[in-house]
Amino acid sequence: RVVDSVRMSTGSLSLDKNPYRGKSTSMPPAKVSTLSDREVLEANVLRQLLEHYFKIVRAAVLDAVPKAVMLMMVNAIQDILQERLMQAIYLTEDDGAFSGLTRESEEVRRRRSEVKKLVASLRRGIAVMREL
Repeated sequence: RVVDSVRMSTGSLSLDKNPYRGKSTSMPPAKVSTLSDREVLEANVLRQLLEHYFKIVRAAVLDAVPKAVMLMMVNAIQDILQERLMQAIYLTEDDGAFSGLTRESEEVRRRRSEVKKLVASLRRGIAVMREL
């Protein structure tokens, strides 16, 4: 059933003749009408659909809020820790802390010298092949 204050015109709602327009936003006086069984069924189905929708939305929000809070906390702590660690590395009085972090191990030095010798011998081999 269509409420008298709302007129249907060419498929869209026309609110030009709304008797409550411009008045307070309180609920209009209830009109006593009887609903058919189909209308009652449709209203119940709509109510159930809305209840399920709001349950889904509530669950999504309950799931997302702690994740967002943790993300903000982790990012803030990460920024603070990075700043403090950089200060500890670069602003120390002795250069031993920084040089200790960038120092190569003995194994890496040994492997580097082996590879340099191998590259030099390969270049000599290429030079000999070009002469032939």
